[in-house]
Amino acid sequence: MKQAQGGGRETTASGGSGSWRLVVRVAAAGAVAGAALGGLEAIDLSVTARRLFVTSHERALALRSAFAIDAGLGVLAGLALALVLGIVVLAGRPLARDRAAGWGRAAGLLSLPLVGPSAWVLTSGPRASAMAARPLLVVAAASIVAVALAWAVPRIARRLDGAGRITRAASGVFLLLAGAALHAADARILVRLYPLFHEWLGVLSLAALVGSALLLAPARLPPWLRRASRGLVLVLPPAALGAATGALLFVLSTQNTRAVLAERAPGVARALEVASALGLEAPTASERMAAEAPEIVLEPSRVDERELPVLDVHDRDLLLITVDALRADHLGTYGYRRKDTSPAIDEIARRGVVFERAYSVTPQTSYAVASLLTGKYVRSLYRLGHAPSTETLAHMLRSRGMQTAAFFTDAVFFIDRDRFQAFEEERFGFEYSKMHPLEARPRAAQVLEYLTQRQAGERVFVWVHFFEPHEPYDPHPEHRFGDRDVDLYDGEIAMVDEVVGEVVREMTARRGAPIVVVTADHGEEFGEHGGRYHGTTLYDEQIRVPLVIAVPGIEPSRVRAPVQLIDVVPTVLGLYGVPYGARVRGTDLRPLLFGRERATRAFAETVGSRMVVEGSEKLVCDEAYDLCRLYDLDEDPSEERNLADARPARVRELGGVLRAWTRHARFERAGESASGGEWPEAIRRAMLGDAAVAGEVTLLLEGSDVAVRTQAAEVLGPLGQSEAIPGLVRALGDDEARVSAGAAVSLVELGDRRGTARALEVIADAAERPELAWRAALGLAALPDGSPSVVRFLRELVRSGPRGEGFGPAPASGVVPVETRIAAIERLGDLGDRGSVPILVARLDEIREKSAIVAALGAIGDRRAVLPLARVVADDPYGNVRSAAAGALARLGDRSACPALRRALEGREPVDGALAALVALGGERDLSTDPLAGFRCGAEGCSPPPGGAPVSVPAGRRRVVVWLGARGDGGRLVLEGQAVPVATGWHEVYFDLPAEARGRARSVVLDTDPRDLGVSIRAIARVRVR
Repeated sequence: MKQAQGGGRETTASGGSGSWRLVVRVAAAGAVAGAALGGLEAIDLSVTARRLFVTSHERALALRSAFAIDAGLGVLAGLALALVLGIVVLAGRPLARDRAAGWGRAAGLLSLPLVGPSAWVLTSGPRASAMAARPLLVVAAASIVAVALAWAVPRIARRLDGAGRITRAASGVFLLLAGAALHAADARILVRLYPLFHEWLGVLSLAALVGSALLLAPARLPPWLRRASRGLVLVLPPAALGAATGALLFVLSTQNTRAVLAERAPGVARALEVASALGLEAPTASERMAAEAPEIVLEPSRVDERELPVLDVHDRDLLLITVDALRADHLGTYGYRRKDTSPAIDEIARRGVVFERAYSVTPQTSYAVASLLTGKYVRSLYRLGHAPSTETLAHMLRSRGMQTAAFFTDAVFFIDRDRFQAFEEERFGFEYSKMHPLEARPRAAQVLEYLTQRQAGERVFVWVHFFEPHEPYDPHPEHRFGDRDVDLYDGEIAMVDEVVGEVVREMTARRGAPIVVVTADHGEEFGEHGGRYHGTTLYDEQIRVPLVIAVPGIEPSRVRAPVQLIDVVPTVLGLYGVPYGARVRGTDLRPLLFGRERATRAFAETVGSRMVVEGSEKLVCDEAYDLCRLYDLDEDPSEERNLADARPARVRELGGVLRAWTRHARFERAGESASGGEWPEAIRRAMLGDAAVAGEVTLLLEGSDVAVRTQAAEVLGPLGQSEAIPGLVRALGDDEARVSAGAAVSLVELGDRRGTARALEVIADAAERPELAWRAALGLAALPDGSPSVVRFLRELVRSGPRGEGFGPAPASGVVPVETRIAAIERLGDLGDRGSVPILVARLDEIREKSAIVAALGAIGDRRAVLPLARVVADDPYGNVRSAAAGALARLGDRSACPALRRALEGREPVDGALAALVALGGERDLSTDPLAGFRCGAEGCSPPPGGAPVSVPAGRRRVVVWLGARGDGGRLVLEGQAVPVATGWHEVYFDLPAEARGRARSVVLDTDPRDLGVSIRAIARVRVR
């Protein structure tokens, strides 16, 4: 073959075969370019992601896989270019005649599927998308780019064809460096932001590397090497594709390797996205979880008011402060290294309850703020096709006579503004609002001005949202930490903190101490996982927020249990005694505020990802790459060690929890009628527990809409209003069986026996309406002379409950809600049903039922429960359960429990109630408890005289346990300089004397502070300390 160069023209004896050789050569160049890309990503991973791999072997496999997958991507890119070149050949223009022109046409054709969609995305804004000429503009833009490339590329190609080897080599090196730079930008700049920008970086990087491979390939080869290279060119592309396929299948079979490559290797990440979209792995991660994990039911959880101390806050104002983009770990109270970023919030934390693992529901303001104020997962409701109702905390507190005011910027609606139009128009339900952009100090002035206008007797709920420290980060000279973005961010936090302190101090001075809640909508990332700002990941730097709740009368504490923003609504409503319905999906945190135990989880999501935190474990599942990451936040707070491969069973279990969570939209639909419209206002208020509407709901029993009549009949029972009874009795004769069934159940719940016969029929047909049958059984069991069939039904309700449900798996269909099972347990206890004792004892290991079971066993009085209850006293991890078990043992009256109760007083932390139980059982003589000599005694008990009373402590004993009652909080019991707080009601406190005092008898003085505390002491025990 003779070849002559000049003017970009190339002649050949067989133009067609030369053209096809060039096509194959381009495909091989793609493989080389992909290998170069793989090399770049492997080097990058080995330097920046070493710590993310569990073992060195895993790291080596990941690097090899990245190299192979990228090489395969290069082949595909080369084949795409070769395909277009082949089309040009088939169009009758052999490349050998004018290779440069062929390159131009190929570039123009390739640009069309890239530029067209990009132009469509760029014109997708509210104004551009409304233009009638939008399609024509997109076509015009793509055409202009294609024509420009078809004109420019041939000229560049001809110039390079005519250039010498040095120029071609320099151009190849330039493209190689350009490809490397573009790849670095893809991997480092604005990570996870602006997807279109990153797609173009990836395309241009690979194109530059392909061009570099073509230019650096020698034009002339020795004959022997030319013959060898022909075979290599033919073999290299399929070999690279084969290796890439094997590597991709390997990566898809892992969790951690896939997670690291998806996050840190842009080329591999795109291959994984394509693989997931094409369904190359079957089943997907979510399908595997569905197949392998047991079904779980997540129910709205209620608080047993009887387990909580009485705290009246009805005369307290409520101040809710949210700070935009405030990371928890940049506050002093959360351990930030810069102690002076948040002195005011730290002071609030010192007198409040700090939730160390609080999470937003999504790292975007619009959805997070709406979720905070409604108590719902607003983003996922929209994703599931259920627009949430606009009822907010402000609406619910206004209905109880509170004045409400909000101070925020309309920037909170920036993301997906159309979805939040109703919230924006209603100003989130606040009757007074200031909604416009304003800096923190003038915003605080607005709040204080509003407070001056309120009367002293008016209760107010004030929400103020400070937009700082949202980016851009403005410098504040008085809070200057440096010039980096993170330094400026900290300066903004310090400035806002100062303003927060002023608002809290002024409100307290003017109106008394309010309930204060301080939190944020989301966090902010500064490159911890390669990204910036927020809205893109569920790592803690973006999704974890501060949550401090300061309630006058509640002791300061710190809580490590995971909680979420939507828990604020039910917690506040619980504090004020306002009922709420199933639509509120948050968890009432009052037990945690009071130092009790409570099962909690936190859920969150962003585009393509969902998260659950349970205990210290956090599972994040990514739909785009079909993978899950599992982190242990105690051991790995920076979330660098993915344990998904090491703990597959835990991934399946938490994955099942995530699947159950996605079904929560059914609670939003609880407010809709059967026809899909809204229920009448009276029924919706009844669903929220508003007893004031009982009369209005009763009138609806006479309406023409069967669905409304049915719902009205069913909601009247839980309202507890006897005025509904006449209407319900009439509804018993309704022609519709559903209406008469609901009426019967409500009647027995209201204590009226006229519903008994029909309610028993409902129980007999439990399979048809199980929820209604459960209510019927509970109502009938509360009536005198309950039917034996009802007792058997209640036993079966308890027996059939899922095992290990504390927070774990449960059957999805026919599962009895835990609240219903607890009510059934209580009824069996009230009935004294001895036949249920074996069932109850068998379920004593069920966390959420345990307290109710212990109380029921004590009420039943069967001595078969002594040993199981003694084990609870000795071993249960929850103090309130151990205390309840001690009281139950006292009710059983069996002295064989005394040794277990004595040991309960001698343990590391004595069981409250164990001394009272020993006194009841007559076992106090073994505890060196003598008559309270020197005390002033009355009918209720004894109290020390002024100056205190002596208490003798025998040798070998160094713990003094006191059983006492008090009429109020705020005082202390004092012994030998030690002081312990005294609470309202009957309880036990203890003092541990110094260890050196153990070997001798001694006398100590017990006193009260203040003197007139009003304490009544019933027993004092001196015991050993184990």
